Amino acid sequence: MVNPLILIALYLLAAFLIALADKIHRKASLTLLYLALGAGLALSVYQLFQLRLDPGSAQDVLTAGFPAPLSIVLRFGLNEALLLSLLNF
Repeated sequence: MVNPLILIALYLLAAFLIALADKIHRKASLTLLYLALGAGLALSVYQLFQLRLDPGSAQDVLTAGFPAPLSIVLRFGLNEALLLSLLNF
């Protein structure tokens, strides 16, 4: 299963590296953009197929290690994987 925090970290790292690479060369920044979008699409499609095989395996990720009122709970279920796959496509 894919941890949704990995996707957030992927896009934040890509945004930082694209800003750096844009100063060096424009094609390098576009390559990083397409690589980040492709990796995000691959991870979300992988999660979608995993959830199609086992629908009950949706996971809740506690961001600070505390229950819901004290932290943000990220749920990455079938609907979220489908939406993320469509957004990245």
